[in-house]
Amino acid sequence: MWKNLKKCIYDNCFQCICGVIALGIVLLGLCYTYKVFVKENVDTSKKIISVENQVNLNQYKNGTKVTQTFETKEPLHFFEIKMETKDLDSKLDDRIYVKLIKGKKVVKDWKITSADIINDHVRFDLSDKKDLKGKFCIQLSFAGKATDNHISIYESTDNLYNAGTLMVDNIPQSGDLAFSVYGGNNHFLYKMYFILVIVLILGGILCWRALKLNVKQEKIALFLTIFLGICHMFLMPTYSTPDERAHIATTYYYSNVLMGTEALDKDENVLVRNEDLKLNIEQMRPTLGTYALINDNFFKLSQDNEMVSMGRSYMSIPFWGYAPQILGLTVARILNLGNILTFFSAQLMALIFYALCVWQAIKKIPFGKSTMMIIALYPMTLESAGSFSYDVVVNGLSFVFIGYTFYLAYEKNKVETRDWVYLGALMFLMAPVKVIYVILGALCLIIPKEKINGKKWGIGTTIISGLLSCILLRLSSVFRLSGVSSTVERHTTMTDTYTIPYILNHIPSVIKILYNTLRTMVDAILEPLFGQRLGVWDITIPFFISFFAVILLIMSTIVQENEKVMIKNWHRCLMMGISIVILGEITLAMMLDFTPITDTVVRGIQGRYLLPFLPIFVYSFRNSIIVTKKSLDKYFVASVYILNYFTLWRIFETVVVR
Repeated sequence: MWKNLKKCIYDNCFQCICGVIALGIVLLGLCYTYKVFVKENVDTSKKIISVENQVNLNQYKNGTKVTQTFETKEPLHFFEIKMETKDLDSKLDDRIYVKLIKGKKVVKDWKITSADIINDHVRFDLSDKKDLKGKFCIQLSFAGKATDNHISIYESTDNLYNAGTLMVDNIPQSGDLAFSVYGGNNHFLYKMYFILVIVLILGGILCWRALKLNVKQEKIALFLTIFLGICHMFLMPTYSTPDERAHIATTYYYSNVLMGTEALDKDENVLVRNEDLKLNIEQMRPTLGTYALINDNFFKLSQDNEMVSMGRSYMSIPFWGYAPQILGLTVARILNLGNILTFFSAQLMALIFYALCVWQAIKKIPFGKSTMMIIALYPMTLESAGSFSYDVVVNGLSFVFIGYTFYLAYEKNKVETRDWVYLGALMFLMAPVKVIYVILGALCLIIPKEKINGKKWGIGTTIISGLLSCILLRLSSVFRLSGVSSTVERHTTMTDTYTIPYILNHIPSVIKILYNTLRTMVDAILEPLFGQRLGVWDITIPFFISFFAVILLIMSTIVQENEKVMIKNWHRCLMMGISIVILGEITLAMMLDFTPITDTVVRGIQGRYLLPFLPIFVYSFRNSIIVTKKSLDKYFVASVYILNYFTLWRIFETVVVR
């Protein structure tokens, strides 16, 4: 017995040492996060209201009165107003008298001159006032010797704070004053931290247990996609992914149509519940105040169902590009859920749809399952998976299309009519959501002719179905790619951006721009793709994490020594060619849509645009030059979890110090 025990200890010695070291690193990291990022911020003032990002500068004449109402249930500590001065001559004596009013009583007043404006924000302290709660009014009175006051204030053009009103000389405005209100404390951060610790440790234990039980990789991927996706959703809340406001507007438009309510206002902006403006474009760059807002309102039901303008129109994308989000949003509205739960429901439905696509893709693909899983669980991919973006549908369907095509080409003995129908349906649904990926349909050319059994029409049908759906449903995009003028979805005027005729007539200058783009923009494109910059590129992840993500993807191309399925050389060439063509389409689309002729680089190319075809690009490097004697799949699963574990903590640490 002693010999057996001794042998067991020796055999598992290395694993035990690694386990102890890993546990020590995790505990040290958790203690560091608690001390530096949690304990230091729990007693700071909570940002209760924030209107400061999507704002414009307004200058008023002396004698003008500006008022902004707001409400707080937390003890008020101070507020800030975003201002700017052009008073370079002190003789002008420009000033603003600021009053905080509750009811008809002036709580406190201040006089602001040009000298008081530092870093565009002026702080109004209320530390000498105790237990200030309820409804308040900020009143600004402009005074000076000249006609125009040289101290200007910032205001939003849209209603970003739905519980208050901005008025100029007693005339209501469409936007709000650029201001922030602080009060209370952030003690909820203790709860959030410990829940995150328990959840992430529990997730690691479940992942380890699944590996021990030899659970199939597609089932582990299904679990990890939903589990890690939900974690990303909480730490990267609504509006924090690129262009999410436009996607929310489009989802809400289709939800209004489905519910039979009025969808647009007279200016064709989407109508939303006033309740659903609590989370708004201000959360594009999430802060500790964003977490506080979610914590305070997560389980609340809707308090204000009045339909108001969102200040943003919808995009002409087919409704199925947002089908999961539309379903989640509509059900939540029917149940009268509050803003936080409503948006969370829509994002959760999107995540579940994406997770099912990942499960199906990994299940069907006959090789390279780890490569598909790693790409599907990249932080950038998960960030999009739990959002309102149509990238959820595009990425999910493209992964399924790739997985099923490889299944037909390398595993299934005979391709049947229903297989072509399935591929054609996937392409028909995916292509019109994002036109540039229609060329992905050419991947079905790798299916051997002996499996087709004379049904060559299947390949053509699959490709044509995507082209046909694009022509029928996204005619404006097809026109734009061909250089024909279209007023739909134009971001700039036709004279400002490139056109096909201009490109053909200025080939040398276009080559120079492409070279400059390749030389200067590669880092900016690849860093978000591999998770070094997340959100709207303002959350920076340490380099070693993104470097680990790249190494992980490269290692996943190593084949096993006894692996029977090998990619043919011409298949590699086809996959590489498809990838290059799609990348060219992306570049062309950005030139036509976003890049002024005066620019020296192509604007608008983002790393997330590479995700739908990234698997086939990586698969094209699989070969038998370097092989491994045993499967590395379990190590890849563990590594993916570790990658996201450290990424999630970095997101948390970045947001709570803002």
